[in-house]
Amino acid sequence: MDLLGVDRAKATTEMTHTRGPKVRLSWLRDVYQECCDQELWECATRAYLLHLVGCTIFTNKSGMLIRVSYLLLFRDLAAYGRYAWGAATLAHTYEQLGDASFSDIRQIVGYSTLL
Repeated sequence: MDLLGVDRAKATTEMTHTRGPKVRLSWLRDVYQECCDQELWECATRAYLLHLVGCTIFTNKSGMLIRVSYLLLFRDLAAYGRYAWGAATLAHTYEQLGDASFSDIRQIVGYSTLL
């Protein structure tokens, strides 16, 4: 709530709708637009970055949801540029590749271009 500048009711409604600690990418785009309209630039930056990693690095099979736990990576906007994003991407991709190796799984998730 604090990092994206949304109130408790709006956050609770979204978490109830997604049935867990996830948000829809469309909801995140709306939050980004609201933050820009209200000139809350740090919140808008966090919403944009969360949307970016949700669409590229840390994608999931739904293609529409992103875990809010990744938002903590953007708490300090001065520090996120020092993170090892390549290593995080590789670890996530390898984890998804391991999951995709099971016989009942039909697709792989993640930024498969890196494979």
